[in-house]
Amino acid sequence: MNMKVSFATIGARYTMPLEEILPRIAEMGYDGAEIWGPHVLGRTDKEVLSVKSIADSCGLAIPKLTPYFCFTGDAEMYEWSMQHARDMAHYAELLGARNIRALTSVGIKMTDFKKRPVFSMENLAPSAVGTEEQWQQ
Repeated sequence: MNMKVSFATIGARYTMPLEEILPRIAEMGYDGAEIWGPHVLGRTDKEVLSVKSIADSCGLAIPKLTPYFCFTGDAEMYEWSMQHARDMAHYAELLGARNIRALTSVGIKMTDFKKRPVFSMENLAPSAVGTEEQWQQ
């Protein structure tokens, strides 16, 4: 079996732009890049396709996109997460990523979320502190 190894760009989330991360991980010998959702969030289709082009030119596959969601907060947060899921599925298709790995937080109200950028969502409420009701939801 020929195993392939990918680097998750969340590992370099605040240190450099995606356009710089991809060539570096290719130089390190990785086969692919698991793209952290916020690295493509808000980009146009043309910009996402440019990321795909950079990955292709570096010989990197993009097997997975990894965004954040919160389906256990208030109704507005739930609706945002559903739209975000549709957006991320579109980005995944543009990138050629066959999988989406969901990172989740629990119980976030949209008013709180709007006070913090999506890049900080990882610090809000990890799923490990979710109530049984939230896990059922």
